[in-house]
Amino acid sequence: IIAVNWPGVYVIDDQEQVLLELSFPEITQILSSKSSGRQQSNSFTIVTIKNEEYTFTSNNADDIRDLIINFLEGLKRKSKYVVVIQDFEPQGSGLTIRRGDVIILEDQPRLNSMGYLFGYNERTGATGEFPCECVYVLPTLSKPPQEILQIFTLQWSDDNQQKGQNEHLFSGFSVSGNNNGEFLPEKGYTLEKYAETNFRVPPKRSWSNTFARRGSTHNSGDHLWAFQKEPLRQPLLKKLQEKLELSEEACACFMNILKYMGDYQSNLRRRATNELTDAIFDPALKHVCFDFIKIFFYIRSNSIKQIL
Repeated sequence: IIAVNWPGVYVIDDQEQVLLELSFPEITQILSSKSSGRQQSNSFTIVTIKNEEYTFTSNNADDIRDLIINFLEGLKRKSKYVVVIQDFEPQGSGLTIRRGDVIILEDQPRLNSMGYLFGYNERTGATGEFPCECVYVLPTLSKPPQEILQIFTLQWSDDNQQKGQNEHLFSGFSVSGNNNGEFLPEKGYTLEKYAETNFRVPPKRSWSNTFARRGSTHNSGDHLWAFQKEPLRQPLLKKLQEKLELSEEACACFMNILKYMGDYQSNLRRRATNELTDAIFDPALKHVCFDFIKIFFYIRSNSIKQIL
């Protein structure tokens, strides 16, 4: 089983034991291939900064590969962390950098006409401009552990540089256009924004549910997108309201999320460790209109950090 979330890529067995863990800063390239013969199957290969290669074969290989690439490119566009892969000594003004240095880009990064960035060198405490070809953008929103950063100093090679898909490293930066060369981070998508156009209209407030809200430990008001631990009586998506079978399946899907997280007690014993996870993800994979709204709905404003 391959699991992909914001920290990285995980390979787990049917007992949910982690067999392999790769954080996104460790991944430099994703390759794809197709096997020949009677039984054709798709494969993709993850290449790491240690030049290790992990190949996976699956009927859904292309989808998994695209998902990982989307994570990598999205994190790079939002990242403020770059690591130096080539020494640079400015002739005049500029920032002296050495291989392995971590540079934090300024709040409003700018790639000037010479292809230079401006940032803060953690090692020297100095700030200044440096050429973008001397650094590698780390696909992360927080500073990676030191052991990962050391690999860039000890094991980064020209082969890594070629495999690093350099054409995508600064896809979020512009040297021309209406934004005057400024890098404007993409606005994050929110469930609240999605709910404005896709969720059903919330029920009108009555005396009974008003008192119920006041007595609740988590007051979500009339926001359907807010976190709650109560089972759904009707689906969130308005396009499912006229489809009885899909509506029931959607509510059952959210019930299984509550059971999995221990928020809804059930006397029935699970036959397998993946019974509930299958019941959660199968409907979303089978019906495109489901998306993964139920999961985001549960996570939204949830104070339990373990779910992340």
